[in-house]
Amino acid sequence: SSGINAEYGGHGQFETYIESVSNVPYYLRSGRGEGDSNLDEASMSITERFEYIYNLAAAGQQTLDLVASLLEKIKNIGQWKNPYATCLLSILLIGASVALYFIPVRYILLAWGINKFRKFGMDPNLIDNFEVEDFLSRIPSDPQLQELKEPSRIRRWTG
Repeated sequence: SSGINAEYGGHGQFETYIESVSNVPYYLRSGRGEGDSNLDEASMSITERFEYIYNLAAAGQQTLDLVASLLEKIKNIGQWKNPYATCLLSILLIGASVALYFIPVRYILLAWGINKFRKFGMDPNLIDNFEVEDFLSRIPSDPQLQELKEPSRIRRWTG
């Protein structure tokens, strides 16, 4: 214990981030955070509480679905389910590794930063896209692959 205190200043100083992290169980237990100041348990009816819990569970389920979908897409890249995208990613990674071998990282970061500022300096209302998200949106997840494999259940209108 004394070795840890010696590393961080030696006098057992109380840091503010420790206090905020230590209050997380209280906020989780009470169901209140800084943004939930309008929730008063005494004024909530049973149906309001049920609706609040239902909405919270639905949001959690959507988040878990998004995470599972992203992980399935990454798995499908590694399994060559979309050969064009996997080949493109492989070429980009090989090119990036060759570039990192010859060009120092600070120059690459400098060029990236200048390019970002240049884009927003020329057009301040520019909405920048996230290239990784665009790439992953083109990769099918497991349910999407299953839908592609199954024959179409929609019958053509012959009338």
